[in-house]
Amino acid sequence: MNTMRRIGFRKIPNDIYHTLQKSRLSGGGVVLVMAVMDMTIGYHKEWANISLAHFKRLTDLSKQSVCNSIKEAEARHIIFCHRESTRKTAYSLNYYTEEWLPKYPIS
Repeated sequence: MNTMRRIGFRKIPNDIYHTLQKSRLSGGGVVLVMAVMDMTIGYHKEWANISLAHFKRLTDLSKQSVCNSIKEAEARHIIFCHRESTRKTAYSLNYYTEEWLPKYPIS
């Protein structure tokens, strides 16, 4: 049996991986984006409903850090959030890395 198949892995497009490395997101932001990738790319979905409690379990971040990281990643157009109600939010990764905004304005 193929070793990689046995231990499991996620196929992440190279441009997303390399752009995320250079994104200058906070540590919590990177972990949160990885959780969104896990719940979408990892399960062959475009969107995934993820509660704050589930984000906390996936990332080991506090509720406040999860909220701050969501705001950061959404403001920089790295993830998309679709809020249907206060309890239900779907998240998706923005595959168009050229749309991701830098942390600091480019002058």
